[in-house]
Amino acid sequence: MGHADNQNDKYVVGIAPEVQLIFFKDIGINGDNQIAAGIYDAVKVGADVISISLDNNLYVQDLGDADQKAIQYATDHSVVVSIAASNDGNSASVDGVWGKKRIYSPGSDAGNYQPFNSGTIPTPALSKNSITVAAENSAIGEHNEIGWFTSWGPLPDFTLKPDVLAPGVGVISTANNNRYAMMNGTSMAAPFTSGVAALVVQRLKETNPNLKGAALVQAVKGLSTSTATPWGQGDNIISPRQQGAGEINSYKIASLYYD
Repeated sequence: MGHADNQNDKYVVGIAPEVQLIFFKDIGINGDNQIAAGIYDAVKVGADVISISLDNNLYVQDLGDADQKAIQYATDHSVVVSIAASNDGNSASVDGVWGKKRIYSPGSDAGNYQPFNSGTIPTPALSKNSITVAAENSAIGEHNEIGWFTSWGPLPDFTLKPDVLAPGVGVISTANNNRYAMMNGTSMAAPFTSGVAALVVQRLKETNPNLKGAALVQAVKGLSTSTATPWGQGDNIISPRQQGAGEINSYKIASLYYD
């Protein structure tokens, strides 16, 4: 947060401060294709990146699903889709459900095992083409940790998701009534990743204007994951099931172009 010219005012500078924002409101109910319609509309009006922070309660990859089909359409049309992983704890477990952190005890239903890998990352976040973002608590410096609420995989077919981590605990965001508020959630992490993706898209279009369609999207995703910083506690790196490739690192991405 910084100070404006008027020292009584404050402002927040985001990861991509001059980006043009377009807002689409999902006013439907689950299953009525409102999310998919919003994705198609965003592509139509020329979005470079789509940021999504909601879920539709389907836990398998299926291009027959309207939302996942729409993400494939966006990908084929050079549009990166960054999606919050959701806030339902880890796969194959009832541990860490939002607002109900539970302690494992033998014989109880709280723990890290269920006979069936049910998954907690829903559509559209589980789309293979999306950049799926889990939340980290970066406010505690080098001892950062994954947000205890964040959903993580694998998916029921054991595909690894999420793809990356981004700040999602204690994040300053916009709120109602023209205010800012400090919030937690993967809905904070996904916009951060979307901003990084917007910067990468801009640079790729400048340096390689012939890179288009799914190839452009995969380049953005590949740069975001290959430059991410894996982290853990000391020498103990946390499983990619939790963090994907690790903490998204915009500085490392930028250094590929400016060093």
